[in-house]
Amino acid sequence: MSGAPTLSIEALNKSFGALRVLVDVDLSVAAGERRVLIGPNGAGKTTLFNVVTGLLAADSGSITMLGHDITRLPTHRRVSLGLARTFQITALFPNLTLRRNLLLALQGCSRTKFSMLRPMSAQAQLLGPAEELLEQWDMADQRDALVKELSYGEQRQVEILLAIAQRPKLLLLDEPTAGLSPAETARVVEVIRALPRELTMLLIEHDMDVAFQLADTISVLHMGQVLVTGDRQTVQLDQRVREIYLGQVAEKLALS
Repeated sequence: MSGAPTLSIEALNKSFGALRVLVDVDLSVAAGERRVLIGPNGAGKTTLFNVVTGLLAADSGSITMLGHDITRLPTHRRVSLGLARTFQITALFPNLTLRRNLLLALQGCSRTKFSMLRPMSAQAQLLGPAEELLEQWDMADQRDALVKELSYGEQRQVEILLAIAQRPKLLLLDEPTAGLSPAETARVVEVIRALPRELTMLLIEHDMDVAFQLADTISVLHMGQVLVTGDRQTVQLDQRVREIYLGQVAEKLALS
């Protein structure tokens, strides 16, 4: 992980009325790094994601991705530069099959993305890549299942799969294990860990065990500010983190 960072955020601010949600946030994510954001509810994590992806406009500050200033770019321009994300709540087409969802994702980053009225049968060039992805993710047997018939854990996997289908350079994952059983969580962690190391990832994660499994580096947000950034040991030993965020799990961390 060397050279210019994939994502650089400098002095980023965002308020809603009198409520300051992001306060002079500085964050630099190296190429190929897996950075995890943790922090209590209301710390500003999802707001940060929404500003980075263009769903919300920054009040001030700058965002640079792969050398491009994307601070004022619309979301679709950021996507075209290699940005993809998932959401806390799955954003899928529940009444379509898994394969149909995947074909739509592939079509969205192909030259035929503006030909949405053409039948999918006319997009034969997308079928091969779709089948290859389904095989790679061990979901080929479920290709014809309606997404709403899949378990919640499987739906979370599908959402990551659709993001990966866009061949992003920077992937933002917003609480990918939220609401999952221990078995489903383990599977999603396995899926994320198997992603190519050249893919830069920024994750929000509430589960400390998952955060420590996935992170190269952890940044802790508190009241809209970056409290500390470092490896697992740095975060575990930081007294401010233990007092302000970890609280009742501090003893667990000390014993782990």
